[in-house]
Amino acid sequence: MRGSVLILTLYIMMAMSFLIITVFSMAGTHLIITKSDNLHQQAYYLAETGLFLAQSELQQIVARAYEDCMAEFQWDPLQQPLNSLQECAEKHVAVKIDPIINKRLLELGYLFQFPEPDLPVDLPDAKIDVRIRFVDLYKNPSRLLISSRGIIGGIRRRIDAEVHINKISGINSSLLFEKVLYTGDDLLVSNGGRLLSLGAVHIQGSIQVSDNSLLEIRRQSAIRDEVRLINSSQAFFAEDMVCDGISVEGEPDSFIECLGNVYCHEVVYAHGTNNMIDIHESLYICPEEEFASAGVKAGGGARITLMDKVFINGTLHYETEKSHLFGMEELPVFGGVYHSCESIGGFNSTFYFPDTAPDDARRFFEPEFAGLSRTEQALMIYEYLNASPDTIMDQESYEHHLAGVDCDSIHLTMTDPVTGYTSGLIFAGSKVSRTLHMEQPDAFFASILRKMKQQTGWDFSSQLNAGISVSESNVMIEGDFLSVLNHNQPIICVVPEERDLYLQSGAFSGIIITNGSIHVPQDTEVELTGLMIAGENIFVEGGLTLREDTGILYQLLDQQDLSLRRFFRIEPEKPLFEIRSCREVLFNAQW
Repeated sequence: MRGSVLILTLYIMMAMSFLIITVFSMAGTHLIITKSDNLHQQAYYLAETGLFLAQSELQQIVARAYEDCMAEFQWDPLQQPLNSLQECAEKHVAVKIDPIINKRLLELGYLFQFPEPDLPVDLPDAKIDVRIRFVDLYKNPSRLLISSRGIIGGIRRRIDAEVHINKISGINSSLLFEKVLYTGDDLLVSNGGRLLSLGAVHIQGSIQVSDNSLLEIRRQSAIRDEVRLINSSQAFFAEDMVCDGISVEGEPDSFIECLGNVYCHEVVYAHGTNNMIDIHESLYICPEEEFASAGVKAGGGARITLMDKVFINGTLHYETEKSHLFGMEELPVFGGVYHSCESIGGFNSTFYFPDTAPDDARRFFEPEFAGLSRTEQALMIYEYLNASPDTIMDQESYEHHLAGVDCDSIHLTMTDPVTGYTSGLIFAGSKVSRTLHMEQPDAFFASILRKMKQQTGWDFSSQLNAGISVSESNVMIEGDFLSVLNHNQPIICVVPEERDLYLQSGAFSGIIITNGSIHVPQDTEVELTGLMIAGENIFVEGGLTLREDTGILYQLLDQQDLSLRRFFRIEPEKPLFEIRSCREVLFNAQW
């Protein structure tokens, strides 16, 4: 009996030993499997870390390349008149960004060997191998591949990603948002009307301020035709102005004050008692046509004051019924127009066309004057006007001839001598001055002329997509009258047809656009914060105040559907740096 118990005990001990051995064996196998799984996961994490590092570094390179591209970008309406600001920027980035990225990657050596990141010391056998390459540098340089390999403990895993560099502008705005007022024709402020613009304006016709009216523009002004004041009106331009010409005339006390630089194509003109023009900064006059009349002209009790440098590439023309200069048959005038030798002056007709030819003038100008160049003729006239008494034979006749010279209607308050450039003589500041010279005037004025055309020589309608219908918001149009429903909410009024709109009194914000005219009638006070565009004229006989606020315009873009964006030719864009795919592949798969 005792032997049986002993044998049973031995069997039990053998079974327990076998069970324990089996348990320990399974635990060891599970430990090995767990360790292998951990290594596989760590290898994946290593590959993922390398991929994220490469993506981050590449994204920064692309972002800097984009910034470099946009720093060079400047919209030129003369080269791309039909493209929107966004489209022009996209084309610029498409051409410029790829070479910059490729150059930067080559400089850093990333196309040959991407730097291996620092790994923890407790992973001595771990390694990350990252490679970057263009799919096709010549055919598709915007597509790159990133391959990241993680290796640890003999376990190897690999993740590949495809990156696209989208040629976007990054511009979520319209060129039209830079100004508050656009007209396809004239801006007419009349009958005591008042217009105050706190933003920039773009006028594709002329500005006319008449009959005790007031115009004030506190930002830049681009006017394709002339600025004209008539009959006791006033205009103030706080910043630079580009226009075809300036004229002040009619009843007394009209006044234009320009605090910034003035750029004109033709004549700055003032005539009439107490009519005045003051230009505080530099004056540039650059005609588009070679033989156009260009310069500064004042008389008849008017006054023009120039307070800084003058650059005038032209001379003034005199219309006359007389057929000969200085009454001399040897100096005929053709076509009833004399192309004078003066750039500043303009009211010297009695000097050029006296009733009888002064003997001293005849002796001085015969016989060579007619065959001289314009510059030589200017010098000869200057010498005659400043002739010494001993050369004058008939002093009384000479003084009578010079009495027809007006040097007092134009004032020069800059330091003497006058600085800048003029093609002709200067009849100003109570004296006659020689022409002003500078180096390379042709190149200088070519640059000025191009700058002027960039401001006025483009059509704002090219920045709009008239084929897109935009729903009205917070407005009601009854007949030709526009009513705002809630003055505390922004409005959207886009009228594609040639329809005139009459505004009613009130202060509101938003967008008013019509292909017709906009009227502010008498006894009406309108204050708009946002954007106003008229395809034809804008008539102001009441009061109109325009305020700039691009924030409201962006708010309307965000609140409305895509129709408003597409009307302003602003299309949705993809991100600059886009990861198209990211997946694990076989470690030795072809790359």
